[in-house]
Amino acid sequence: MSSAVPSRDQISSPVRPPHTRQDDAQLQSLQSLSTHIKLLLDAPEHIWRLLERKQYLRAAWLFLLARVVHRALINDDADNEETWESHGIDVEEQFPLVQRQWETVSQFRSQITHKATLALREHTMSSTDVCATLLTLYFLDSRPLVDTLSVLLAQRRRTLTSVLSTPSTDNASNGSAHQQKAHSNSKRSKIRKPIVQHVKGRLQAVLGVVSDTVSTARDTFQDDLAPHQQSMIRRALTFVQSNSSSSSADVLPNDLQLTTPGLLTDLPSSTHFLYLPPNIKAYKPYIDLSSSSAVVQQPSLHTKVQDWFDGAMQDFSAAAETWLEDLGTIEEVWRVRKLLLKWLRSRSGLLEAESVHIRTTLDALYRKRVSQLWGAGLANLNREFQNKLSSVVDNLEDPENEGSTIMDAFTAIPSLDVPRSSGIALPEVNAFHKYKMTIRRHLSGRTSLLDRVLEALEAPVVDLRGSLDVIRSDKDDFEGSITSILADYCQEANKSCSRISDVLSSTLSSLSDNAGKKGLYV
Repeated sequence: MSSAVPSRDQISSPVRPPHTRQDDAQLQSLQSLSTHIKLLLDAPEHIWRLLERKQYLRAAWLFLLARVVHRALINDDADNEETWESHGIDVEEQFPLVQRQWETVSQFRSQITHKATLALREHTMSSTDVCATLLTLYFLDSRPLVDTLSVLLAQRRRTLTSVLSTPSTDNASNGSAHQQKAHSNSKRSKIRKPIVQHVKGRLQAVLGVVSDTVSTARDTFQDDLAPHQQSMIRRALTFVQSNSSSSSADVLPNDLQLTTPGLLTDLPSSTHFLYLPPNIKAYKPYIDLSSSSAVVQQPSLHTKVQDWFDGAMQDFSAAAETWLEDLGTIEEVWRVRKLLLKWLRSRSGLLEAESVHIRTTLDALYRKRVSQLWGAGLANLNREFQNKLSSVVDNLEDPENEGSTIMDAFTAIPSLDVPRSSGIALPEVNAFHKYKMTIRRHLSGRTSLLDRVLEALEAPVVDLRGSLDVIRSDKDDFEGSITSILADYCQEANKSCSRISDVLSSTLSSLSDNAGKKGLYV
């Protein structure tokens, strides 16, 4: 029986075939190969999702990583010491899908750059998002940084043109605005809030594009912004070239601290990418920080931004002058001024000189519109006065108008016939009452006509006085703008008074010539 049971010496470990280690290496190679191919196959879907989320830098990074993976698969990477052929794998022959898939992925390069370029037109983008989008163009198109600045300004110019050329959607309100202009001087108009908000909104939209563009350009490219010594985009490039543990990571927004391991971790099925070789997981785009293409000279930055700002303000001024014509009263103009000034004070990122330029431009536009409204009001006042005076004069000389009542009122008042008795003047009661009624008719007729003439002056003057009070009550006399507006009014008002005086003198002179023939008092 003992012979039937094997001894301990006879028991030994299973003998591993000599090719087992080779099989393990083969298995690892196949796992790595499958991971390479999976990343290449999944890349289009992941890139689409990133584009939908407007994460253009991540989409560009994934595209570049897919290109590196493709090169590793076809052994186009000279640094790859271990080839697939050493494991008996001919990728191009055995997996033709790899090349076809890369042809699909390669088409995303132009799509990413196109969408990233169009995204720069959104002036509400944060400086961090703009910086990431510009890095996308820098990596995919190999553009110098100064060219990415030009792209940003060019796209914002398109945005500005679009906002300036957007037609008004409130045609009915604009129509009523023009109708009300004709009556604004005869009857004091209330401020039409829809019109005021509409005009203010158009002005604010354009100035929003202007202020956002210049501030974003400086936030992204300017070197001397506290507390950093380098611009945001330069710090982002430094982070890419250095390790993530470097000090540059402490002063960089999280969205710009992009690495390949971080990108792979955020992708679905990220565990499958653990089998990628270390050189691929450590991939980062090559950047020569010493190259002139990685630097934006500060004088060039200031010149480009200033030129863009000046051109934008010139276009704004031309459009704003037309938009302000929708405002039919001085009260509406001043309301827009106050609302827009409040908004401007809440904006940040503009230089002091730029803020002054904007306010000076706006005040010049307000002054011009106010002068137009005042000029139209005074011209209407002169016209109404002259028409009313002519009507009254014609009424005086028309014998068929109100019989002789009016004419009697302007004839010489007859003396009271007072009979004398014993040297004492005792007027008769009837004669006294007749004399009293004659005086009353005289005074009543003259006062009525005078009121008819003065009405043409008093009502418009009340409106003008109200407009003056609105402007005078404003304490924000920026660079003497209010003083200049009031000086313009005084000059026009004096001219209007002179014209009224000339018309009145001419009319009275004409009446005087005819009065002697009819015995009238004028």
